[in-house]
Amino acid sequence: MEIMTNSLPTVKCYVLNVQKLMISRLMMAAKYESVSPYYLTKAANCKSKQNQLLELGVGLLLERELGVHSVNDIYFGQHGKPYLADHSREISISHAGSLAVLAIANQAVGVDVEPLPDKVDRNSRLALKKAYGDNYDEQADISPQRFGEMWTQLEATVKLDGQGLWLDSQLRVGQINNVSLHFTSYNQHMICTATNELANFKFDSIKFTV
Repeated sequence: MEIMTNSLPTVKCYVLNVQKLMISRLMMAAKYESVSPYYLTKAANCKSKQNQLLELGVGLLLERELGVHSVNDIYFGQHGKPYLADHSREISISHAGSLAVLAIANQAVGVDVEPLPDKVDRNSRLALKKAYGDNYDEQADISPQRFGEMWTQLEATVKLDGQGLWLDSQLRVGQINNVSLHFTSYNQHMICTATNELANFKFDSIKFTV
């Protein structure tokens, strides 16, 4: 039976390149005053400027798309999965490299972003081996694109139920085989969004004027 895509639930994925942001104590206090204090504090406590920008980027996406202004608008589960306080929608967040990402849906959703390496080196292969266990083929020729897909699909999938990466590798891979995955390659990063049911995925690159 053919599935009508226009009848499927929609997952919206918003992406912000944080390199476009400016950050200073003055900017944090003035231009970003509508961002939740939770993310302003996280940004201020980061040692590196890049991590400051990433935390601020997540706060900006939550404020712009969902109206998250205060620490009471959002809370986190045992392993860090975010939830809206009013439970109006399901969300997932991720940040890495130069991108902050927010996924919004009416069903459980997980999202992950990973910068694509220039080449898949030994450390990258060891990370995949550790994550996938016996399900990882050490002889396989893995391109940077494929590495990005394998890593993000793993993290996006376990973010669905908030169990994190504490699951046994066999259970993690088993989950991947039972969810709907959508990949987007953007700005030398791989983004994977995971849902338990089929969905339409909409991708939007957000630009902030600074």
